[in-house]
Amino acid sequence: MQRFGKAARLKTPEEFGEVRRRGTAARAGVIAVAVLPSAQQRLGIAISRRVGNAVERNRIKRVVRDFFRRHRGLFPEGDCVVIPAAGAGGRSNDDIRAGIEKALNLLAKKLEHNRRQPG
Repeated sequence: MQRFGKAARLKTPEEFGEVRRRGTAARAGVIAVAVLPSAQQRLGIAISRRVGNAVERNRIKRVVRDFFRRHRGLFPEGDCVVIPAAGAGGRSNDDIRAGIEKALNLLAKKLEHNRRQPG
């Protein structure tokens, strides 16, 4: 199993903001994923208090980190930020995983479309 060490994390508010401002994003249900191409693959989780209480937010973060570790190949190369929306706290772990996977598929299509567009 791969680790989720410090080198694989987005840490500062500036890094998160840069991905959200300049990156490409896709939403599937209660999960949004934004990516900004870069030399390394890193993950950040931006989760609001509106999502649920601390127990629910921590559970979602564990599910997202575990999904990243197990399915790193699904994530595009670059800095990724996963953003669960309000209502994600009441979803099952399987629903969260399915939402991440669907958002990543939509994001891959968007990135491919952007690569084909000139200029």
